[in-house]
Amino acid sequence: MVYSQTGESKFKMVIINPDEKKVAHLFPSFIINDLSFTDANMNRQLDGKENGSIRFYIKNTGTILLKELNVNLNIPDSTKGISYGKTQTVKQINPGDSTLVNIPFAADEKLKNGLVRFEILITDTQRDSIRVAQLDIPAKEALTA
Repeated sequence: MVYSQTGESKFKMVIINPDEKKVAHLFPSFIINDLSFTDANMNRQLDGKENGSIRFYIKNTGTILLKELNVNLNIPDSTKGISYGKTQTVKQINPGDSTLVNIPFAADEKLKNGLVRFEILITDTQRDSIRVAQLDIPAKEALTA
């Protein structure tokens, strides 16, 4: 299993006290922690006709409340035999807090041997902060009798 992550955030400044001309940075930011894959038979690969899930935590590393995040999961169009929910919404993460995201998926008999790359794209609703993570999972086609 291989994991990578990239991201960007846009910063905003506000004046807290105009008499002192104090400026504070208010910014949305978050990271993806503990990205993992779990499969039904616990052999650390996705087998044909097997269910699994991708799990990770989203931690608010910014200075403001994250009101709503859109979580999108994608696999290459060339990968066949995996069904999953493409989008989820995560609401309200306070600065410093984390929330668990669990994305279940199922493989059918069309799954082929190789490596399946799952791409996770997370954006806040204002599109001020974006994170992209990838997880490569070994896959094995179902044995036919």
